[in-house]
Amino acid sequence: MVSSGLVSIRTESANLNLAKTGATSLFVDQLGVNASDDNDGFDWDRPFLTIMGAMAMANPWTEVFIRTGVYPENVVIPYENIKLHGAVQSGLSKVSIAPVSGVPLTIQHEFCCIGRMELVSTDAYGCVIGADNVVIHDIDSHITVTGAAKAGIRINGGANTRVSNAAMTGNNTLNSIGILIDGGATDVGIIGSYFTAFGDALNIGYAIAIEDAQRVSIVPSLSDGQYIPNRFNANHVGVYFYPMAGYRGHCVHGNGFWGHTSSYDIYDNNDPDVSGIVVDGNFYGYTGWFTDHNHDGIADLLVDCYNNVDYHPLAGLQSWRVHPIPRIDLE
Repeated sequence: MVSSGLVSIRTESANLNLAKTGATSLFVDQLGVNASDDNDGFDWDRPFLTIMGAMAMANPWTEVFIRTGVYPENVVIPYENIKLHGAVQSGLSKVSIAPVSGVPLTIQHEFCCIGRMELVSTDAYGCVIGADNVVIHDIDSHITVTGAAKAGIRINGGANTRVSNAAMTGNNTLNSIGILIDGGATDVGIIGSYFTAFGDALNIGYAIAIEDAQRVSIVPSLSDGQYIPNRFNANHVGVYFYPMAGYRGHCVHGNGFWGHTSSYDIYDNNDPDVSGIVVDGNFYGYTGWFTDHNHDGIADLLVDCYNNVDYHPLAGLQSWRVHPIPRIDLE
């Protein structure tokens, strides 16, 4: 039998500033009745009003929990090992960082983790990352600036950054980029995310643009034994590799491309024999383009990616399964 004293301790500890991981927890609730940046922010009864109010009190290993609201702030992460947890990335209950001007989120310290929120920018970038071992997950990114080139997420240097389950749209605008990877970044993973409307037939745009980086992997995630690919829908170009001599060891594997009728799904302007850029095993969703006579889940036709080629394009949607189900020929 559990004593009433123990139950009381557990109840009280749930409101203390210690997360289950042992990290200090701070709480932000813009709509909270008692919200103020003069609070200590240690529980939902006395939360901070702003995210930067929490950052002013943060230390390394701090976790910040953010409730529903639009936060017109330029959030800058001040230390390593800080985690921001939004309530949700979309819908009526979303957490949205949407400043009037400037970059919504800047991360220049390592081992930070950001998730479950929306980033809305009228600046060139929605999020700028320049540190090692940063994780971005469950992000909905919108860029509304017009004219100059812009990107939802810019990975500018650093190593081992991972972006997963991001939902990104470019609104068919000129020079729009979903994720820009440059600054000598290394070992970047783009995993199980969704990109749509970065450019169109009249406007140049790239869902992912890799300019100065090494070993970028654009690959599916694995959840409950099932692959969840990166999905590229109706962009001017899905994945664009700038022609630079420093390119080495990139991989574009197991992704889905649809609707890029105005340009390339993947545009690799480098010599693959020198650069080591591997394009393999992607699905290209254009009805009737493929045949699969031996029913091995690999299309009989190669896919041109400018100077590169996908030698093993997937022959149908069922090929997302670990073991493709045999299908009839479409010819």
